[in-house]
Parts: sequence; structure tokens; C-alpha cells
Amino acid sequence: MEIVKLTKEEKVKMGKTRKVHVILSQSYAVYLFAILIAVILDFIYPIKFGNDKLIAIGFIFMTLGSILVYWAQNSASKSKKDMMERKCPRNFSAGPYKFSRRPTQLGLTMATLGFGLISESFFVVCAVVFSYFITRFVFLKYQEKILMERYGDAYCDYKEKVKTWI
Repeated sequence: MEIVKLTKEEKVKMGKTRKVHVILSQSYAVYLFAILIAVILDFIYPIKFGNDKLIAIGFIFMTLGSILVYWAQNSASKSKKDMMERKCPRNFSAGPYKFSRRPTQLGLTMATLGFGLISESFFVVCAVVFSYFITRFVFLKYQEKILMERYGDAYCDYKEKVKTWI
């Protein structure tokens, strides 16, 4: 087995990559815990709303959101693999990333909002809105700062061309 030694620059980049993943996992945890609390509140204080149209919209949101999350994760994985194998710059505009800098976050928000509409849960819908704002203005700003430090001008150019959501 061959032991590969990393340069100091490569170690710094790996550390920043880990930080980005930690930030993402924390932002996803905000959704999870907010929705868990919302479901508990819904059992204690049931505030039902909605109708068949909202439930249908919820199914559409949940389906499209799930597809978007899968597409974004698959595209990011392929982009990273290409970068590692070919030793070329990261392609930030792969898949849904050419339309949105945060397609996974958009998909997660759509899917969880769809869940709230399907379950007719006022508290879940509120939790999704709350989670969106927390992740958007706390976690994702910090993540973008790390990405700009790591990728420099390539990420700054991408950031200028592509909006955060759509």
C-alpha cells in the first residue's frame, strides 16, 4: 500500500471542505429539529388548515423537492469526482447548480413545506419558514465565505452569475 503525503495547501483545503460539510449538516439539523418540535406542537395544539388543492400542491412540492435534492447531490458528487480525477478546476455550474447556488437547500425547503401542506400542519409550515431564514442568514453566509476563500475567483465569478435560489 502506497502512503500519500499531502502538502500543507492540500491539508488546508481538506479542512475547509470539512467545515463546509459541518455547516451543511448543521443547517439540515435545524430543519429536522424544527419540524420535530412542530410535529409535537401539532399533537398538543392541533391547528388544521388546508383543502384538497393545498394537499395536491404539497405532494407536488414534496416530489419536486426530493428530485431536486437527489439531482443536486448527484451533480455535486460527479463534479467533485471529475475535479479529483482530472486535476481540473471545480465545475460549479453542473446540474441544477447552473440555476441555483443552493439547490439542495431549495429542494429540502420544498420537500418539507410539501410535508407541512400534506399533513395540514400549521406548525410544520411555520417551522419550515423559520428554518429557511435561520439557514439562509446564519449557516449559508458562513459557507459562502469558506467557498470564496477556498476557490477564489472561480467561485466569485460563479456567485455573480448564479442567484442563491432561482
